[in-house]
Amino acid sequence: MKCVTDLSVNPQQAPGGHEDPGPGGDARPGYQGVVVTIGDVLVTPDSVLVPRGRFPLAGTTWTVRDTTTVVAKTPRYARVLAAVFGILLVPLLFLRIKERHLAGSVQVTVVGEGLYHTVSFPPGPESRAHVAGLVNQARALAAAASAADDQA
Repeated sequence: MKCVTDLSVNPQQAPGGHEDPGPGGDARPGYQGVVVTIGDVLVTPDSVLVPRGRFPLAGTTWTVRDTTTVVAKTPRYARVLAAVFGILLVPLLFLRIKERHLAGSVQVTVVGEGLYHTVSFPPGPESRAHVAGLVNQARALAAAASAADDQA
């Protein structure tokens, strides 16, 4: 599972996020820097790069699915204390102690022509908000790329 720190919007820090001059100092034709990085998905102004390869950005659909749940369970120390004080009514109070943990994940899916890729992130409100912001940027780039294709 990727960490939230694997998310990036800074084109200078993203892999390949700057113009890479080819021989003679000119930028390679067709190369554009990475604008948004969502886990192992890199988004340029005209394409999506995933581990399987490069795909056109125009016409892609981006979805965010949050399967975060809060799991509450009685910790071991509370069960031990309830067993030790088993004769009194106090053990019932120990059994009401709960620890809460987040479970699940935040998943980003990108679907396009010949492309289906999913990235998972750890659960939590910070992760969900950050990922949703990055996906909104990718959606805006996809809309711009689709509009440019329609005009051409």
